[in-house]
Amino acid sequence: MRENLMVLVEDEQEDCHLTQLALKKSGVACELDVVHDGAELLDYLFRSGPYADRDAAREPCVVLLDLKTPRLNGLQCLQVLQRTRGNDRKLLPPIVVLSSSDRDEDMFEAYRLGANGYVCKPVDFEEFIELIGRTARFWVDVNRPPPRLSPVS
Repeated sequence: MRENLMVLVEDEQEDCHLTQLALKKSGVACELDVVHDGAELLDYLFRSGPYADRDAAREPCVVLLDLKTPRLNGLQCLQVLQRTRGNDRKLLPPIVVLSSSDRDEDMFEAYRLGANGYVCKPVDFEEFIELIGRTARFWVDVNRPPPRLSPVS
């Protein structure tokens, strides 16, 4: 069964709040789990550490990954995930970079490391709400990922 669950990787509390507000205003029916850096995302996805008891049947349909997080940043996290999943895209949910960086180098590196999308956060609040709504609608309502053969273990 497909879950309408998104995971946001964001260390800035204000950006977490704005994303939650934007999703609510967008009307997209989904849940949002929040983790605060790449290391915590790895624990979440692989159900280890504080997420060891996370329900394996409840998998996210997309991960929204900020590039600039402490401990393990977004690009480092993508590097680990690329080594873990290789070319098998069925092992993990799609990962969309959600970043304030519009640098070509960051975009190129994110895609090279396996990101499925790259979205630049606008500064304007109304534009941000619209962008999060469009992004959520695509990944939750429109996109159909390959079926998962088994949960990540």
